[in-house]
Amino acid sequence: MRVLMLGWEFPPRVSGGLGTACRGITRGLMHAGTEVLFVLPSAHDSQAVDGLDLMGCDRVPIMEDRRWATSRAREAIGVRVQLDPYSGRSFGCFDSVADVHGELEHYTRAVGEIARARSFDVIHAHDWMSFPAGMFAKELAGTPLIAHVHSLESDRAGDKADPRIVAVERAGLEACDQIVCVSESTARAIRERYGIDGDRIRVVHNAVEARGSMPTSSSKRKGQCVLFMGRITQQKDPATFLEAAALVLRAVPTARFVLAGDGDLLPDMVELSLKLGLERAVRFTGFLGEAEVDAMYEHADVFVMPSRSEPFGLVSLEAMSHGVPVVATRGSGVLETLSSALVVEPGDAAGLAEQVVALLTQPELREAVLATGATEVRNASWERRGVELAELYAELVG
Repeated sequence: MRVLMLGWEFPPRVSGGLGTACRGITRGLMHAGTEVLFVLPSAHDSQAVDGLDLMGCDRVPIMEDRRWATSRAREAIGVRVQLDPYSGRSFGCFDSVADVHGELEHYTRAVGEIARARSFDVIHAHDWMSFPAGMFAKELAGTPLIAHVHSLESDRAGDKADPRIVAVERAGLEACDQIVCVSESTARAIRERYGIDGDRIRVVHNAVEARGSMPTSSSKRKGQCVLFMGRITQQKDPATFLEAAALVLRAVPTARFVLAGDGDLLPDMVELSLKLGLERAVRFTGFLGEAEVDAMYEHADVFVMPSRSEPFGLVSLEAMSHGVPVVATRGSGVLETLSSALVVEPGDAAGLAEQVVALLTQPELREAVLATGATEVRNASWERRGVELAELYAELVG
């Protein structure tokens, strides 16, 4: 089975969990015996993965093609996109909005050239930035298309969702042969928001890289570090994390808090931390590389994911794999595979603080959470997800 896989990011070019998930998916598929060509806008700084063919579109020559003029993919991206959809660093190489739009069109047309020149059994496109390219490749090659939804524009932007991005999402979901979602909650949102038939939707949860034995005891934890790891955006709700931090300090004055990540709300969160009197208790790290992320997990004693909307939340699974107990908000997709996490309502700073204090002060609770989490992490492997996707490919090809 040969797969043309389309994505906008791959480590170290990441803005969040999407790039990490793409790497895990490709590794899982290769473990299942699937041949993958992963196409990026540019692959010059991407990490090599044994057996994976990574290709960048920046050097693919574009031929004049009358089919492009009437393509549904061209129609889908015909209106200029005015925002960075993930508020992360993977778009930092672009100098302007026009550059983002131009790169999207070039990527789409270059993927069409690749699909025309090479033979594949399945096209697999990740999130809306890659959907037009998947559509165009399908038009040219007649190959079945999978649209893999890691998050929707409504998840990222809420009531401020950009209608143009929503239109691209809709076009890709309607044009594809099968939709893969990272959670049941995302599948439900697609059915409700886009009126997609549930028979065309399959849930394949995200997973985590195997780490050998996972710590299941609190005996090695001596600090009181509470970690937030993610984009500093409205979706991830760092404000509730800081409000909870102020409450935690009343019960555990020696607790310390880390906000690791970058995003449009970072200056506001620095200001809020000062307003709450947290300047000595909170550290902002900015964007972290992969090695720094691993080190941060090793340093943490509690991981908090306070997102208002979270299609999955791969960071929670990663934290648990490092032996760090998790507090997550209700409705997060990761809770479908990580029932060991403690759960709070979105926006509930008092409830969040209560759960964090419990994990910092009750060793028996911490150890119970980690014991259950260890089993769940072992069951959430990319190898298993690769088999699930390979079986789906076989169904599509027939």
